[in-house]
Amino acid sequence: MSFRTVDAGRPVEWIKSAFAAFMKAPLPFIVMAVVVIAIGFVANMIPVLGPAIAGALSVYWVVGFQRAAHKIESGGTAEIGDLFAGLSGDRMVPLAYVAAVPAAVNLVFGLLGLGMPIIAGLLSLPATILVWLVIYFAVPRVYFDRAEPIAAMQQSLQASLANILPLIVVTVLNILLLIAGTLALLIGLLVALPLMFLGSYFGYRDVYRAGGYAAAPGPMPPPPPGPPGPPPGY
Repeated sequence: MSFRTVDAGRPVEWIKSAFAAFMKAPLPFIVMAVVVIAIGFVANMIPVLGPAIAGALSVYWVVGFQRAAHKIESGGTAEIGDLFAGLSGDRMVPLAYVAAVPAAVNLVFGLLGLGMPIIAGLLSLPATILVWLVIYFAVPRVYFDRAEPIAAMQQSLQASLANILPLIVVTVLNILLLIAGTLALLIGLLVALPLMFLGSYFGYRDVYRAGGYAAAPGPMPPPPPGPPGPPPGY
């Protein structure tokens, strides 16, 4: 499946679609956000390894919110259990390849920060941006389209660079959401966080579906018949 380049203003529609999806199931999304924030808080209390664990789990959290968005878009209902959809089934192992990227980068910078904190500080932002470009579209491609992880990450980088202006816009919108959520006595983060995750789903749908994300969604990954394991070819 090939990607396309969209207009810089499209992220506004992504966020609007995210808000519409959120309003159809606000309670499950708020609970999912609470779980993500709580687990992230605990993980980041662990020196060095904590951020690596949080980085790996972030990929699976994205899958959870995006699966819920897909269900709503298909006429279904979002459930709290959707948050853990990526941690089971035959997509768990392929997604682990993607999750290894932020985990490894966070681990390296955690170790680097112990001895060379200034260098770690200088390199952390460009490294974070690069990781984001590599995995932004790769996560839904691996989960929904069953793409091969390495190829999906390579194409995600290409698609991200081709859509760098829309991604800058969506980044600014996400920052504004976080600021607004923080100013709203932190409670607003329980809305801002789901909107960010859901917005990434509609961004993927827009970039990878000719005619926009309003096109009919593809089939959900089928549940495995038995214990999860790597698909053929891995």
